[in-house]
Amino acid sequence: MIRLVCFGRLRSEWKPVQDHYLSMISPHLKVEIVEKWSGKTAGKIFIFDRDGRPAAGGDFEKMLSGATLFIGSKEGFPENVPAGERLSLSHLTFSHQLARIAVLEQIYRAVCRLKNLPFTRTL
Repeated sequence: MIRLVCFGRLRSEWKPVQDHYLSMISPHLKVEIVEKWSGKTAGKIFIFDRDGRPAAGGDFEKMLSGATLFIGSKEGFPENVPAGERLSLSHLTFSHQLARIAVLEQIYRAVCRLKNLPFTRTL
């Protein structure tokens, strides 16, 4: 299971895209999306931060064994976010909504690589 902690609510126009990725991931892996974080974490901690080291495909494969992933809001992260491995999705700056979708797509790609499944291009 992966817990994806997202500070900032997903706007309604992004919800169908999120649901699309979750539907492709869910037969293989449970992903819990948390928008109101209680402080609970599980497994290794990854924090998506533009100042982190560039993320690679292998990083997402490590997450599949159980991890808590954090995506900040437009205000960044609360002070109580635990220390973890800081990863950058890109040198570009993304909205937290787009970052959430990008992380879900990378999780889906990692599942496909590990299970030797073809990557489905359905969007």
